[in-house]
Amino acid sequence: MIYYADTSALVKRYLNEIGSQWIRQLFLGITSARQIFIVTITGVEMSSAFSRKVRLGDISQSVYQNAIDQFESDFRYRYSRLRVTYAVIARAMELAKQHPLRGYDAIQLATVLELRDNLQPISSSNLIFLSSDDALCQVASLESLFTENPNQHP
Repeated sequence: MIYYADTSALVKRYLNEIGSQWIRQLFLGITSARQIFIVTITGVEMSSAFSRKVRLGDISQSVYQNAIDQFESDFRYRYSRLRVTYAVIARAMELAKQHPLRGYDAIQLATVLELRDNLQPISSSNLIFLSSDDALCQVASLESLFTENPNQHP
């Protein structure tokens, strides 16, 4: 299987939330960076999510530091990072016109759709979009993507 993880799903790997156990179990069975794809802006979104949680008092400074350190290492070495290209931006703009998407969600969705379109047909049928955003999963399904929502696996 090949997985594309958006920020809402990926954050569960580093912080304890609903679906964290499921996502961690899933990632334990993945041995190659070619199996987990993210878009580069996920780095910014993850840093923002962790920082926001520590500022709000949802997590301690030590939990924050462990999470950010592990993520930054994984960002460099564990995930296949996809760039935000003009094709991704153009596709995201079209998706935002067609569906009620936030800007970065449109970029996440456009990136996974570009990935799917560039995979061999046999591989594209093994692509799963991981997101904890119900609305984004619904739109992804409309765009003929297989989705998994970690929140459905408490």
